Amino acid sequence: GKELVVRDGKFVAPTLLQLSAAKPLSALQAFQCRVLYGNLDHDMVGWGSSLLCARKPDFKPLEGSPHVGEVLLEAGSLPKSDAGGPLEVLRRLASVEWVRHAVLFGGSAADAPAHTAIIAHATQDPHGCGRDVCRHV
Repeated sequence: GKELVVRDGKFVAPTLLQLSAAKPLSALQAFQCRVLYGNLDHDMVGWGSSLLCARKPDFKPLEGSPHVGEVLLEAGSLPKSDAGGPLEVLRRLASVEWVRHAVLFGGSAADAPAHTAIIAHATQDPHGCGRDVCRHV
């Protein structure tokens, strides 16, 4: 998927840059609840892009969902510089309130990409690791 892809400090895929403009941000604000899920390891989409954060969050599993954890970000956790760059986009998108959930698979689940364990858990997740994530969603 196209997402925030940065090489040498420049955007390669502009999707999040476009979403961080004023009009799309106001559309996002119209939703009562906005939820992000992001895999911390073994995925095609980086956790910074999927969770809209600059630092990798700590993982503490939620009760009943061993592979899902809540992400709590400290106020001011994004650096102040980088006008117009990737961190500015994260800052704009983070100005909207989000509920963030980190997903982390370990052990045998790490054999396949995390995205596969969630999306194709019925056919490509022999250990059933993605089921609790799907139930949580």
